Amino acid sequence: MSAFRDFYDWNERTFWNTLSKKLSSFILLYVVNLAYVYVYLDQKSTIAAALANGKASPELASTINASLETGLNIVIVLTVLGLLWNIGQVLYLRYLILTPVRSLISGFNELAQGAGDFSRDMKAVSHDEFSELAESYNKFA
Repeated sequence: MSAFRDFYDWNERTFWNTLSKKLSSFILLYVVNLAYVYVYLDQKSTIAAALANGKASPELASTINASLETGLNIVIVLTVLGLLWNIGQVLYLRYLILTPVRSLISGFNELAQGAGDFSRDMKAVSHDEFSELAESYNKFA
């Protein structure tokens, strides 16, 4: 278990040392979606090869190929929309998490340097645990 923890610590220090990088790792999950596109294209070429061998009438082959092209267009549109949605989520979560954290860091740094004022309240900029943290600080101060 110690080796796993050491590997985790090294990995986090080396690759995932900021919250932005950790959130961006969600985009790596998008590779699964790209695998769907690859499988679709592979199956499409297999079907096209079978149709080209003359085992189907030209009309049927044309209908199937048109259907596959339509399906490919839909898959591409969904893939692009999925990527845009994924990037949007990362940016949104990054904003939601980093804004209150940076506010708290700034306030604590001011206090540590003697320039801060304990009577100044931390702003609750969200409606989650970060707002609870700001409220707890305000009660503490």
